[in-house]
Formats: sequence, structure tokens, C-alpha cells
Amino acid sequence: MRARSLPRRAWSRLTPAILLLGAVLGLIGGTANAQVYIPPPDDLIENLPVLPSAIDPGIAPPAPPPPSAPVTMTADEAKAEARGLGSTLRGAYEGLTQAPGAAGQIPGYQDTYPGQTSYYTNSEAMQSDGAVAGWNSEAYQTANSTTRPTVDITRGDLSRATAIEADPNAYLDGMSADGSTGSCTPLPPGSGTANTAEWTCHVGSSVVEQPRTCTRSLAVAEWNDTLYQYLCVTAAGFDGCASLAGNAMCHRTASYPVPEYGLTVDYYDCDSPVSDPGAYLMGTLPKPPPAGAFQVVSNVYRCNREGIADALTFDPVTGTPLQYLTGLQQCGSIASNASCTVTSATAAGLAERSLCKTWDFIGDPFGGGSLYCLEPAAPEEVYVCTANVAGMTAESAISKWFVETWTDNAWGKPKTETCEGFSIFEFQQLDLAAMDFSEVYADFMEAAKLPDEAAALVQIQQKIADYYAAHKP
Repeated sequence: MRARSLPRRAWSRLTPAILLLGAVLGLIGGTANAQVYIPPPDDLIENLPVLPSAIDPGIAPPAPPPPSAPVTMTADEAKAEARGLGSTLRGAYEGLTQAPGAAGQIPGYQDTYPGQTSYYTNSEAMQSDGAVAGWNSEAYQTANSTTRPTVDITRGDLSRATAIEADPNAYLDGMSADGSTGSCTPLPPGSGTANTAEWTCHVGSSVVEQPRTCTRSLAVAEWNDTLYQYLCVTAAGFDGCASLAGNAMCHRTASYPVPEYGLTVDYYDCDSPVSDPGAYLMGTLPKPPPAGAFQVVSNVYRCNREGIADALTFDPVTGTPLQYLTGLQQCGSIASNASCTVTSATAAGLAERSLCKTWDFIGDPFGGGSLYCLEPAAPEEVYVCTANVAGMTAESAISKWFVETWTDNAWGKPKTETCEGFSIFEFQQLDLAAMDFSEVYADFMEAAKLPDEAAALVQIQQKIADYYAAHKP
């Protein structure tokens, strides 16, 4: 069975009894020599009692206030009434601190012992734990840093403070406690020499606005996608629409049952051609441009440089006249217009034609004959211009749709982004409601953190104590 040690309080009570027992044994033994060993008491801490609950049971509502004092009450009568009221309240609340749940009414009270109570039975750990805490403390590192700047303050630097401390009332005369204006006594003059002071500042992140550019590639392509329209038939034992119905590029636009023949006619629009003998291609249409596409309307001008205003066109193979034209335009300076591009009549959607400068009549003027082009004019020039050309009339117009595609836009990861700017148009397209700003908020909160108030107070108090310890008079 393991021996148990008694608390110190128990040993203090048993010591007289043990001494008396030793004396009796000495008398009984006569001349026999006997030695009684009394073990020293163990310095043990008794078990800590259980703390009362931290739940606030609440205080009973106070009694109604006493009636107002009469206006004619004297000072002695007021004192006597105050004593009586105080005695009554003292009797009513004298057991409040011993009432159940009284501890829970104390602000900040907790019904558990702090972790530092472990040092009661292990005081040796306090030194090592304190060393570790101090080593990891920013205040300890600042105070014991070998590169920390020091300030040498002499007694002469404190002469003004000493003078004010010796007689502060001399510099407060004329100033009332309510802050009203009064006469001021100037503070003692300084030594006149330069002084040094140590200041601290916060170290953290700050927002700095700087211009940034981002290089991106914009590709503009003409929208010329085609829509393919198909017709197909389904009947019992025959499915001519299988290749269309199962194609992700196609969708059915209409369906017409023909009950007298037991079949159904379906119509489909497809984004790409379908090779199936059961599907009949009715025709093609330009596909509507997508959202965000833009339209460019160009004017088509046809002109000549021969000074011809009216002329006959002719067949370049037979030389026979075809059509008489008037109001032909001169090219002038259209070739130097930056908005114009020279092209062929076919590419611009115009019919090819040939003008003749000189004609010859072949045959008998009275018996009949025909005209024949002896000298053809130089080919006409055709220009497609994105802007109107002053002094000229457009023969037709070409409308084209274009789509924009931004490429090489590798933004990278949020922490290592490769592009730091948005254009106004791009920013307007952002859906801010769908964006996650948690990282931005976390950065703002980290940058706005202030030093721990309690730690800063301890540092300030320690600096003051160290200063007075090093500059005792």
C-alpha cells in the first residue's frame, strides 16, 4: 500500500502528540537508547475548491425610491435621514455577497481556474515558460535588440519637467476646472540645444495608386456564318430525321403531321451542313450575328479617269453597244482617302461593265448598219469606303457584321496576376454581385490591424520604469 503524505496543517497538529509519545517511550525504555524519526512534511498544495457558478441569477428589482425630501429640510435633518436610509439598505443587502450565484454577477467572472494555476505544483516550469514567452514576445525582442536605437537623455534635458513637477500650480494659476479661458503662465524655457526623441510607427501595408497597362490582342473577324435549313419526313418504319434530331448543331423549328398519308414533315435549322440522303436541304440563310457584334456599312463608288460623263457600254467580245449611261463620276482624289479601299466590281457586288470612248458606224446609213466600239475607255475603278466621300454619290452599300475576340488574356492567379488593369468597357461588363471579395477584405483587415492595446501599455510602462531606474537623481 502506498504511503500518503499529510498536509502541513495536519502535521502542525500532530507534532505535540508525537513529541509526547517520544518522551513516554524514553521513560519506558530506561537507559535504552531509542531514536524516533519524524519525516518532514511535504510542501503540497491542497486541492483547489470548486468555484461557484458563473451564471448570473439576476438581482431582485429594487424597492421603490423613498419620497422626496421636503424643501425646508435642514442639513442636520438630511444627514439623519441619510443615516437611517443607509442602515435600512445595509441590513437588506448585507447577505448579498453570500447569496447563491453572487459570484456570477461580477463582470468578467469565470467559474474555471486559469491555466497558470498549474504553477502551484510545478513552479520550476514558470522560469522556462517565461523564457519562451519572452523570446517570442515582440516587446521583449524590441527591448533586447542589439540594433535598437538608443537615446541618451541627460539631466539637463529634464530641467523643464523638473521645474513643472516642483510647482505645478504655478503654471495652472488662472485656469478654472470648467475649461474657461484664463491667464496662462508660460512654461520654463528650454536649454536651447537640439534634443533627441524616439518614436514608434506602425509597420504594415498601404494602398498606393500607380498607373498600370495591360497588353492584349484584339481580333476582329467578319461574321459570315450560315444557317442551313432542312426538311425531313418520318413515317411508320421510316425515320428520315434521325441525323437531324440527334445532331447537337440542329434544332427543330416546325412540325406538320399529314395523317392522310401517315407521315410527319419536320423542319430543322442547323449551324453546319448535314450529309444524309433522308434530309433535304431547302436553302441557306445568313445566321443572325451574336450579341456584342457590330455592323459596318460601307459605301461603294464607281468612277473613271477618262473625264467621261456619258457613255455607251459594250460587249467586249462582239463590240456591240449594250446600254447608254449618264451621270458617270470622276475618281478625283478618292484613291488617297484613308477610308476607301479599291476593289473589283464583282467583289463589291456590282455588275462588270465596259465603257467606250469612240464609236464607229458600220453599214449603210440608209440601208442599215450597227455601231462598233473603236476605242474602249480605261476600266472603271471601284472603291469601298467606310465613310462618305464628299462630291460623290454612292452606287450601292455593303453591310457587314463583325465580332471581336480578345486573345492572350492570361490573367494568372489572384496572388500572382499578370495583368493589373481594366478598360472602362471591360469593367462595365463585370458582374460584381457574382465576385468573391473575401481575399480583398482579408487584405484590408490585415492592413488595418492595430497593435495589441494591453501589450503596448505594458511596453510603455516598462520604458518609463527603465528610464527612471537609469536616471535616478
